[in-house]
Amino acid sequence: MSRGRNRKKSTIWLKLLLFVAVLVVGAAFFFNRDQEEGQKETVWQEGSMLRIGDTQVDSREGMVYLHAVQEDYEQYYGSDIWKYVVDSRGNTMGEVIKEQTLDQIIYVKVVCQKADELGIVLSEEELQLVEEQTTAYMEKIQDSNLRLYGVNADIVRRIYADNLLARKTFEVTTLNVNTDIPDEEAAQHRFYTIAIRNYKIDSSGTRVSYEGTELEELRARVESLRQQALAAEDFYKLASANTEDATMLEITGGIGDFPDSYEETVLALNTGEVSGVIETTDYYYIFYCVTDFDVDATYAKKEEIIAARQEEEFQTRYKEWRGITHIEVNEEVWEALDFDMDAVG
Repeated sequence: MSRGRNRKKSTIWLKLLLFVAVLVVGAAFFFNRDQEEGQKETVWQEGSMLRIGDTQVDSREGMVYLHAVQEDYEQYYGSDIWKYVVDSRGNTMGEVIKEQTLDQIIYVKVVCQKADELGIVLSEEELQLVEEQTTAYMEKIQDSNLRLYGVNADIVRRIYADNLLARKTFEVTTLNVNTDIPDEEAAQHRFYTIAIRNYKIDSSGTRVSYEGTELEELRARVESLRQQALAAEDFYKLASANTEDATMLEITGGIGDFPDSYEETVLALNTGEVSGVIETTDYYYIFYCVTDFDVDATYAKKEEIIAARQEEEFQTRYKEWRGITHIEVNEEVWEALDFDMDAVG
């Protein structure tokens, strides 16, 4: 259910990862850092932080990924964000985000190896895009410590190319996902809503339910608003002047977006109809159906459903690929790449 006149915008987890499919791989699949049975002990190349199959990954790639994450988080939360403890086990934000970053690197490398097997390659146009991005990034870090640590155009080019190839592999391998979405499944309805609280806050800040005469007066007020709504030429104006939850003033949604207790009721409204008074644990609601089929929102919902199907399909494939890939972390090198993670109690 979307609220207000602006659509919810998706955020980019990493600035650099503009082409990476947004998959919840860190939470779903844990990798084994121990040697697989039958594998020979890895002889690490100098500076390698990770082994994916028979390929070792340079620690300078890790530096670039971590730097991108650091810039994004510190822009909004400041440089102290990494120190804060975020769970009962004492893990800091820096430790958690670093682990997620490692899992993202593993994801990209595993998918790129599969792309090689499938014969998926970047086009000339895509390679040109990689070159443009690489040039822009190298200019950006010209005076940064990354250059002092040896981050060069080859490292950056590999990262951009890997991420673009991972995205392309996602698209190619999910082409056959069913894109037939019936209108009745995706239909988005748009409403204006009056929301009146069925509780009050006393002088001590405690929530108190209305009772007795106060409750009767509240219900009479809500019923009066509904009668006004039935006769109103401009429901939005009436709602704006009376709603006690501005986030509910204008909402768009469809099947699965509303609480079960009143979803069927509101989705049954035709364009121009006003609902009866809907009572919940927090509010009395009166819905006005602006349209029972918002074309643009319904199209966007279909795209969202298709994307979810693609993600589910690809996660299944990725789990299989990852499960048969030897993954090993050079703990000493990886642990040396860090944010400032002094825990704050």
